[in-house]
Amino acid sequence: LVHGRRPPGAAGHPLPVLLRAVRAATGLPPADESGVSTDANAALGAGVPAACLGITRGGGMHTATEWVDEGPVPLGLLQLLAATLALAGPPPPG
Repeated sequence: LVHGRRPPGAAGHPLPVLLRAVRAATGLPPADESGVSTDANAALGAGVPAACLGITRGGGMHTATEWVDEGPVPLGLLQLLAATLALAGPPPPG
């Protein structure tokens, strides 16, 4: 049962542009797709840009047959770290 799907953000906004670049730099394919409801919806509803980054694949969410593929987790964490550092900006001089 899906309660809601949200379309991906505007292609020209800096946040998805940055996240696409991070995915490319970490060797991951583009992932602009709609998703199910997430905590990002609260920010989006308030007009604050938001995105969700997954660190692996899975299926059967919230069911007795839910599963998670542990193999991609290290690369997914690298993507998350790279995105965090990119959003933080360059370190201060000195």
